Amino acid sequence: MTDDKNPNSKKSDLDTSDSLLSRARDHDPQAWVRVVKLYTPLIDYWIRQRGIRGHDVENVRQEVFARLAKSIVNFTKSANGGSFRGYLRTITENLIRSLYRKDQVEATGGTGALAMLHQIPGALESFSSMFDSFTGESAKQGGFYSIENGILFRRIMNWVYGNCSQRHTDVFTRVVLENKTPRDVAQDLNISVGSVYQTKSRILSSIREEFSDLV
Repeated sequence: MTDDKNPNSKKSDLDTSDSLLSRARDHDPQAWVRVVKLYTPLIDYWIRQRGIRGHDVENVRQEVFARLAKSIVNFTKSANGGSFRGYLRTITENLIRSLYRKDQVEATGGTGALAMLHQIPGALESFSSMFDSFTGESAKQGGFYSIENGILFRRIMNWVYGNCSQRHTDVFTRVVLENKTPRDVAQDLNISVGSVYQTKSRILSSIREEFSDLV
């Protein structure tokens, strides 16, 4: 077997000196684009959970990001008592309350929320171990928080696939998402077991460095 010919071919794309949150806080335009892409599906989910539909969803979302842009410089986990995700959800909920009368917006859930979960094939199972490593909580706990995890991590995986070589995404998908053993993956792809472990470790480290403050 041979090692991956160029295991560091995407290092400059994946390795970052500062987290995505830090760069967004400094109003880095590229970081803001990525924060918007990462959180748009989740914000839309929160908005729809409050009974808002149609063009109003986009209008509320845009205002959420506008408010976030003004306040993100002051966000810290210690000062705000929790995660960035919780902070962003608070902005969303407060905005909805200020824009809509209480009797016009009702929370939705139940079977509709569960149906949304089933539209993310295998997301919760696939990402549960990664979610555990970020927060110490399990994505298998169930409920709406688990639905949010599936939405968010599916977005993160889009980032992984857009920034890694085909060989590296093949390794990562088989080991992390399909739960194949490193030895089997090494055999399938004709690379060393060490290369499999190295690829998995480096991609997971990059995800943690980039997104751990945002989940």
